[in-house]
Amino acid sequence: MIRNWSNKLAESIYSSSDRAYSVPVLAYGIQIVLSSLIKAALLLFIAWITSTFWTTLIAAFSFSVLRTFSGGVHCTTYGRCLGTSLLFFPFFGWLTIVSYPWYLKNEFVFFSLFFLYSLSVIWIWVPGKWDTKHLTHSDWTFKGRSVLLIFIIFSILYILPIESYTEVPVLLSVIMGWMFQLFTVTPAGYNTIGAIDKRFSKIFERRNIHA
Repeated sequence: MIRNWSNKLAESIYSSSDRAYSVPVLAYGIQIVLSSLIKAALLLFIAWITSTFWTTLIAAFSFSVLRTFSGGVHCTTYGRCLGTSLLFFPFFGWLTIVSYPWYLKNEFVFFSLFFLYSLSVIWIWVPGKWDTKHLTHSDWTFKGRSVLLIFIIFSILYILPIESYTEVPVLLSVIMGWMFQLFTVTPAGYNTIGAIDKRFSKIFERRNIHA
């Protein structure tokens, strides 16, 4: 459906423009934008109705920023990626809220575990696989160092009293998104997301059979 919309919109832009656009390239770009907008709208809607809007938004943003440099497992289709996102991000938004009182009482222990976990994953598995992208050695080095730099900056900012100015558990939300993204570059993450992807595949196959 999104592909059809993208093709029609690309053809419309091509026919009404004086510039020589490549329709397939234009349609592909439109498809990416529409897919991202639909995913964001559905995710924020679910976060809103579950009263986890800000924690889900921050966790998803943290996840996305880190993913730009770290790579990681991907679902095989847009629909499965959408389903996985709608499954995990509101969950982490909710988990942030319910675990916040414990986090405040054990902040040093929590951050110590987070620090060791992040440093270990970054050192061993970052950057993760990039599907069909072929990264050069310099690309891998750049992305690995970028993730490490982001982690160091966040660790420094962690000591600042950010949450004293807001009622939203900002730092814990960031950590939730960060930990989930780092999980997706580990073997366990690939296995988990792969299993969910296959499960969604079976569900869609059953629906097609009964349709």
